[in-house]
Amino acid sequence: MPEPNEGIDYYIYKHIVNPLAKKVCFLSPNFVTTMGILLTIILAHNIVYSGCIYRAVFLALLIQLLDCLDGAIARKCNKKTKFGALYDIAADAVKNIMIFTSVILYNRQNNLDILSDKLIWVLLISVIELSIQLFNELKGKRSVDNSYFNDKTTLYGRTIKFTHDNTMLIVVVLTIIIKSLKY
Repeated sequence: MPEPNEGIDYYIYKHIVNPLAKKVCFLSPNFVTTMGILLTIILAHNIVYSGCIYRAVFLALLIQLLDCLDGAIARKCNKKTKFGALYDIAADAVKNIMIFTSVILYNRQNNLDILSDKLIWVLLISVIELSIQLFNELKGKRSVDNSYFNDKTTLYGRTIKFTHDNTMLIVVVLTIIIKSLKY
């Protein structure tokens, strides 16, 4: 996935992710992706069992940082592979499915109405969107075509562009919402 060229994530890449990536070229991008998946298991546990909000926000930020770092290592250290690009988006989909499932499990465990929970629908839309991106990656349209994240002509394109360039902020806000409401 190309780096963001605007939004909050642009500055995070410029001042944190890219300088860090250059210093950790010894790491495999796929290892970093795997670490993000493993940390998502801990975050999902935190959601299901009403863990500490600060730990949840820290984990969500760390997971997102690792998601940025795997691609930055691949680009800055000349470690890009087709498998790595596919693994990255597949891992994103798996992580979102884990969070989605943890919210459903929390609702069921506490006898809450799953269908009326608006957060469930937001997370479901996120899972569907990542699935679309995964299929586009399989077709070779996503990671190699910079226009995929720069289409400002349609509502879908503008939404993808905004979420791509502000993912860190969105992750923090969603984590706070999940933990503050009832999880």
